[in-house]
Amino acid sequence: MSAHRPATRLFALSGLLSGALIALPALVEAFTGETAVTSWLLGLAPALSLPLITALHLRQRHVAGRFGEVAFVVNLVGAGLFGGAAFTLNMALFHLDDTIVKELLDGPTRPALLGSAIVFAAGSTLLGAAAIRARVWPRVPSWGYTVVVPLLALLAPLPDAPVKNALHVLVGVTLMWFAATLYADPSAATPAAAAAAPDPYPASTSDQASDRASDRASDRASVGSRVPSVSGSGRRRLVRGQDVERAVEGVEE
Repeated sequence: MSAHRPATRLFALSGLLSGALIALPALVEAFTGETAVTSWLLGLAPALSLPLITALHLRQRHVAGRFGEVAFVVNLVGAGLFGGAAFTLNMALFHLDDTIVKELLDGPTRPALLGSAIVFAAGSTLLGAAAIRARVWPRVPSWGYTVVVPLLALLAPLPDAPVKNALHVLVGVTLMWFAATLYADPSAATPAAAAAAPDPYPASTSDQASDRASDRASDRASVGSRVPSVSGSGRRRLVRGQDVERAVEGVEE
């Protein structure tokens, strides 16, 4: 278990940095507006959240089931797409003239950016719902990931506004909350801890009794299938053979 602890804490530190790079620049931009430095920091934040998303799934996968796996895949793909879009907007398009940016967005760029936001929003909603159902992570950041993160993704194409700054801060706090929880207890996200976790859906006593009865019935059926059947004529020959043996034994006596 100790071998997984440094990697898990590294995931947590990456998530903590991602949340800070989302929340702090948004607080600054609430007073100064968008700047080259804050835009550059926001462009890096989504990529740093990927290890945390992975750790989020690893901790709850033993109870989230198939739904959790699908949610994780959709969210991870969406985070990659949305992170690439955010990187492009904040690192490249920010330094271009508004007329050039408008021309770019009038083409296929806008649908591509919107599609990445929709996939990421859907994946965040699914993974957050899986976290709420699994009850492995704290409830507040689980609900925040389900509601606030998708809302920020869908509002990302809109112009800057105080509401977007507030959403950035809430998303950053949500990620930092997850990261702090993971860092405080990194062993809970290891495969050994997941294997040692109790079954959340244990079989009832009646189900166990039914399973044992079914096993006994199948055993009797398998034994019966291995015993050869004897036809009527075969039974008559067997009886005559036994009579002959008794007669021989009587003569010898």
